[in-house]
Order: sequence, then structure tokens, then C-alpha cells
Amino acid sequence: MTDRPAASTRDDLAGRLATLEMSLDRERDRRRRLERVLLGGVLFAAGFGALAAGGFSNVTEVVQTRRLEIIDDNDRVVMLATAARHGGRLDVWDAAQRNIARLTGNGVGGDFSLFDRGGRPVAGMYAAGTAARIEVSNPENGSAAAVLTADERGGLVTTADDQGRRGTRMSTRNGRGMVAVGTPERDLAILDMTDSTGRITTRPLDGEIETRLEDRGVLVMSPSHTLASLGPSEDGGRLELRDDKGRLRMSGVADSDGGRLETLDGDGTARVSLGLGTGGTGVRVRNSGGESIIAFGEDSTGGGAFEVSDEEGNRCLTMGVGEVAGRIVISTREGLPALSAGGGREGGRFDVNDREGDVVATLRGMGDGGRIGVASETAGVGISLDATRNEAPSFSMFTPTGRIVAIAATTSGGLINLNDATGAVAVAVGAANDAPGGVVSVRNEEGKEVLRAGVREGGEGILEVYNESHTRKRSLVAP
Repeated sequence: MTDRPAASTRDDLAGRLATLEMSLDRERDRRRRLERVLLGGVLFAAGFGALAAGGFSNVTEVVQTRRLEIIDDNDRVVMLATAARHGGRLDVWDAAQRNIARLTGNGVGGDFSLFDRGGRPVAGMYAAGTAARIEVSNPENGSAAAVLTADERGGLVTTADDQGRRGTRMSTRNGRGMVAVGTPERDLAILDMTDSTGRITTRPLDGEIETRLEDRGVLVMSPSHTLASLGPSEDGGRLELRDDKGRLRMSGVADSDGGRLETLDGDGTARVSLGLGTGGTGVRVRNSGGESIIAFGEDSTGGGAFEVSDEEGNRCLTMGVGEVAGRIVISTREGLPALSAGGGREGGRFDVNDREGDVVATLRGMGDGGRIGVASETAGVGISLDATRNEAPSFSMFTPTGRIVAIAATTSGGLINLNDATGAVAVAVGAANDAPGGVVSVRNEEGKEVLRAGVREGGEGILEVYNESHTRKRSLVAP
């Protein structure tokens, strides 16, 4: 017998050990397969027995255990069913042996939790009495970042920041949906609905004033009433502003006729109005009794107009534009004109009226001159003073029958005519045209000169008397 080398002996020993290890592994795998088959058979038999018992017998076969583990190929537990404080509990691990899910009872219902790889809770769903709740947590600190709850009133969804402070809220209550954005203490923006329409509400971080957008438009609200509103009217838009007591102070309306803006006092009376409409365009100021006392704007012809009235609304002053120039009328409280001024094609005009409204004095332009007149139109009497560029200035007095007195300044000197009732000259006094010096002429009812006193060419005086037909005369001169 020959001895084997030492190296060969070691190799044979290592080979035998490897063969033995492989045999042990195969045996272990066979045993595991057998265990699984046996366990499956037991479970199948138990299930079949339960079915058979339910169908053929009153006796139910039950498989009971205090702990049920499901292991993987590496004999690591990946699922565990056991009893806990409030009932059953089921835990699930992943391939890295991290507990990723848990289902258990919480005393008032079911509780399901999910964990991240670090074992921190990231989501959960559980029952709380008659309500349900789903949470998605912040993985950094575990605070709830999003929450979904439901109860007998409806559903609610909230979200929070990294500190767990609520930022948004969405819910349904009494058949109405609502979305809110804000802080834990105060909703700053709300989208909800009323009985007839949707609504958006915004609030400041501090204070109680809020702004709403709903079917009536935009509203600015205090805790007790509306401060401002902007919305539709019957055929246009509407704006209203109120004071801290809820009293309407300013109102604006836009419709098919135009736009109007009004300011109101505490009693609701419109004191100042600005607008465009069928009644005109302009501004109107009213007193506390609602009577218009000042108005200015556009008149019916498209020109400017200004009116001032007394406390009872009687128009006392009117300014406007006439056919040629501007016009001012001052009236009495009874509405009768007292004074008027304006312009015409021949120049300006100024009229003074009596208490009956009749013109009794005038000052007017005559194109190339002017006239001042004082008269009573009803009585037919008056006085006039005329001055034109191409005629001598004159002063006249009138009666119902015509002009009685006329005083004029001619190129040769002054002239005075005294007329009879028919308007014919009865006496004429003035500077002579045919001789130097003054002259006095007396005429009969037919207008024929019957007496003349004047100055001859030489400078001496002369007195002449004529017959009724002015065909014969007698003269008296200085000796």
C-alpha cells in the first residue's frame, strides 16, 4: 500500500466537506418544501372541513393560533397576524425587514398605517366613532400635511404646512361645498355657495372687514352690514357705498339712458347728483328738503346752463346760451323775470322788469350805437336815449299817441322838438341851419310854421309871423 501525499489528503477532505454541505442544503430545501406542502394541506383540509361541516354537519372545525407568521425564502417574517390591545393586528415588512404597513383596531374602529423606509408614519386611515379619517403626514416631523375626514354632515379635506399649521380647507356641509385658504386662526379666502349662486370671500389678516364676490356683484362687508357693493341693476350696473351705520351715502347707476352718481345725507336724501340721462347732463345740488337749489350742465340745445333756486325750488337765477350770445335771467321767487342780460345780433341787451314781469327799462346795442330806454309797455309811455355812429344822438319822450319830446345834437348845434298829440312838431328850438345863432319855430296843427324867432345873417335878431298857409309873413327886426 502506497502512502498518498499530504496535499492530496487535504483535497479529498475539502471535497467531502463540500459534498456534505451541498447535501445539507438540499435536505434543508426539501424540508422547507415539505413544510409548505404540509401547511398548505392543513389549511386546505381545514377549509374543506369547514365547508363540509357547513354543508353536512352542525359542527364547525376551526384552526386557531395566537400568532401567525408568514416568512420569506430566507426565513424572515414578512407578515404577522396577532392579537393586540383593541383586537387583531396585521403587520407587513418589506424585503429589507422594514415595517411598512399595519392594520389594527383603535378601540372605536379600524386603524391602517403606512410607514416609510425610516419607520416614520407617512399615511394613515382609521375610523373614529361614526366618522372616518385619512391622513398624509410630513415625513420630517410626522405632522399631518393632508387630512380627509367624513362624518354625518359630509366630507372635509385640510392641508397644513411643515409645522402642522392648517393652510387650506375643503368641505361639504348641508349640501353646500366650501374651499378656504388661510391660517389656523382665520380663513383669508373662501369659495362657497349661497342658496342661489357661488360666492368668493376674502378677508384681511387683521380686522373684520371682508370682500365678497357673488351673484349681486362685489360686496365689502363689516360684521353687521354691507359697506360697499358693485353689481348689476335691471339694465346696467350699480355701485353703493354706506357709512359705518349702514346708511347709504353714495349711489351710482349705469343703464341704457346713461350714468348717474349721487351722494346722500343721513336721511337718505340725494344732495348732489351727477349724471347723464333723458333729463339732461350735468350736476344738481339739493337741500335737506330734497329741493334742487343749484344745477349746471347741458341744456336742450346742447349748450351750457346754470340755475340757482331758493329753498322751495323756485328758480331765481338762470345762465345759458342764446341764439347769438350768453344770457342771464334773475327772477323773483314767484318765477317772474326781474332782470335779464344777454346778447343779440345788434349787440348786448340789459332789461329790467317790473313786479308784473313787464320790461320797464332797457340798455341795448343797436349795431352801430346804443339805446337806453325807460318805459311802461302796458301804459305806452317811456323815455329813450339813442346814440348811433351816423346819426345825431337824441333823447325822446313818448306817450300812447307817439313821441312828444325830442332832443337831438345836430352838426349845427342842439335841437329840441315839442310835438302835438298827432306827433307833428309844434315847437322847435335849436341852432339854425340857414343862419348863425339859435332859432325858435312855432307851428300850427297842420305842421306849418306860423312864428319864427332867430338871428339874421348880420347877427341881429328877427321875429317873423306867417299866415296859416305860410305864404305871407311879417317881420320885426331891430331898428
